[in-house]
Amino acid sequence: MKNHLTCYPVTKICSLLGVSSSGYDAWLKRANKSAKLSEYIKNWQHNARLGAPSLLYDARQADYQVSERTISRVLQQLGLQSKAARKFKYKTN
Repeated sequence: MKNHLTCYPVTKICSLLGVSSSGYDAWLKRANKSAKLSEYIKNWQHNARLGAPSLLYDARQADYQVSERTISRVLQQLGLQSKAARKFKYKTN
């Protein structure tokens, strides 16, 4: 669709594809927001210890308006997973 935007108007392309133009604009905004969030998560130094709930707090401190579900989806797309700490094991002799 991006290739044909120079030749045809957005409304005509959307009507041919059966998509509303407002839905297309909303999709573009979501894609841009997701790309920015994935760059933030890639560049953030967290040593693979934090999951989506902890990253949500840090992302909101950095002025990202996202949900925990969005962060977990981006983590899955990037192939990142939180590392769980080992349980304490008593060592007896």
